[in-house]
Amino acid sequence: MGCSWSAKDMVGSTPMNLAEGRKYHDVIRWFQEYQPKHKQPFMLRTGLKPGPTKNAHVAFILLFCNLALFAYPTYLLHVMPLTSELGMCHVWMLFLQFLLWGTYFMCRTVHPGYVPTHDPEYEEIMGKITNFKLHHTGPLSPDNRISNPFTELCHTCLTVRPPRAKHCRVCKRCVLLFDHHCPYIYTCVGYRNRIYFAIFIATGMAVCVTGCWMAYQRWDLVTGPIMWGGLFDLLLSTFAVSLLSVQTYTAASRNLTVNESVNWKKYDHFKAPNGTFINPFNRGWFRNLAEFFHLARPSELLHGRRSVLNMRRNMDV
Repeated sequence: MGCSWSAKDMVGSTPMNLAEGRKYHDVIRWFQEYQPKHKQPFMLRTGLKPGPTKNAHVAFILLFCNLALFAYPTYLLHVMPLTSELGMCHVWMLFLQFLLWGTYFMCRTVHPGYVPTHDPEYEEIMGKITNFKLHHTGPLSPDNRISNPFTELCHTCLTVRPPRAKHCRVCKRCVLLFDHHCPYIYTCVGYRNRIYFAIFIATGMAVCVTGCWMAYQRWDLVTGPIMWGGLFDLLLSTFAVSLLSVQTYTAASRNLTVNESVNWKKYDHFKAPNGTFINPFNRGWFRNLAEFFHLARPSELLHGRRSVLNMRRNMDV
């Protein structure tokens, strides 16, 4: 959901360019009235925060350099030889490593739920859209959607987005139930791979907690720059992974994506008439988690036809 104002198609045209070229005056006026005027956040523009930047691979490279050149060598060459009495901890750590990299592999290889491009319905809707009166019928729910076709059209992928899908400007594709683009796995997290991502970060937190417990048990070994550096790296990683885990599982328990929980003000269906937050997708924490882990199918995906296509009866042929 949500219109991508700056997205460009294969020839470099934005939605406004397409409307101007086809002389869709009603559409142009709508764009001019509702187009957001805010700038991209500083952290997003500089590449210090995950997002649509050209430097999105930097975090990916830094993570692997840290693991390959410091974290794993420190553990294998300095920690293991001095903590042989913690044998079961090392066995547990080995198991966690297999689980960690197995789920990482799945995050990378299972596509997040890309929406097919070049949908033949897209051109048909664009051809009829000038005869459509734009209006808002209230908050989005499975049975009451925003009657505004722009929110479900992607002019880059040339497709009609399913409910709650979003275009990723890094992957340059629309993603079903888009959660976020993660620079550390260097791909999007969406409907199809979010289970593996959730297990991946939970396993990462288990690795960090186990490492902290081992450091507590043999605090006498924390001497010298290498060991102190390793402890600092461990504590920093524990803090970061814990925050990410809390954010992910909290959003899942509320049946929200991370994108929706952070950017809800951009979506009308999360706003009550007085401007406060409402969640039309919350079905109770148990059902929400069941949907997140694919034990139950989200109601938004049960509709055989996309909501914007069901509005054709309101369009003049």
